[in-house]
Amino acid sequence: MQKEIKHIMHLNQTPQEVWEYLTKPELIEQWLGETDFKPIAGHKFRFISPYGNDSICEVLEVIPFTKLSYSWQKNSAIDNKPFTSKVEWTLIPKENGTELQLVHTGFTTMEDIVAHEAGWKTCLKQLEEQINTNNQNKINIMKNTITQTIRYEHSPEAVWEYLTNAELMAQWLMPNNFEPIKGHDFEFRSKPIPSLNLDGIFRCKVMEIIPFRKLIYSWTGGPETGVKTLDTIVEWTLEAKGNGTELHLVQTGFNEENISIFSAMQGGWAQNLQKVATLLSPKK
Repeated sequence: MQKEIKHIMHLNQTPQEVWEYLTKPELIEQWLGETDFKPIAGHKFRFISPYGNDSICEVLEVIPFTKLSYSWQKNSAIDNKPFTSKVEWTLIPKENGTELQLVHTGFTTMEDIVAHEAGWKTCLKQLEEQINTNNQNKINIMKNTITQTIRYEHSPEAVWEYLTNAELMAQWLMPNNFEPIKGHDFEFRSKPIPSLNLDGIFRCKVMEIIPFRKLIYSWTGGPETGVKTLDTIVEWTLEAKGNGTELHLVQTGFNEENISIFSAMQGGWAQNLQKVATLLSPKK
């Protein structure tokens, strides 16, 4: 019976870059799961499963940028009793990137092999997608800009309401005290986001307003009042197109320390702009 799982994949990043995705908890969480991992031999940690079957682990070997191994204790798919296996990562530098090898050994049942095989395939796909996305975000960060465009089958006046009416803005963005007045200071409020080092309060100021055509405001945030780690400008432009409106969003001012925030906001804006479309066209 096959007693190990083995995967080999090529990544376009250097071993140093790939290593970070195997050893930094905030990056591991993006493709494998929440963890309190530390790259220290003997360190005990766990991967937290949303389904309640956590993996309890201990670091066995750490050779920076080259090899990482840890024990992996999980409940069996057969009798729900814990069994211990071993996960080993090997990074081999290649001319145009890194060959990443995963070997997972120590299985005693085919059912557990099948379950873990499916899990690793999904996770490794997410790893590749995430590392490529984040690398692209680093490139975008160098341009320090988020740009998005969406078309609505509604007039600029109708779309404008969802950019300037505080109650309507709260339906697709966040609770706020916005007023469409140049110089007005306002806040967007959400729950704290510790993983992004944000307290959930975004402090903003209206910088320019041309009704039904353009709206610009600052957008700042940080871990606490008085500490600013995010300092950006949000610009909305509305163009009448036939019987509808083309809405352009440009957010500038990100720096290299904002990579995770940049990634979160880029995806968040895309989802939120779709919410506006739904609100503009409620189901009958």
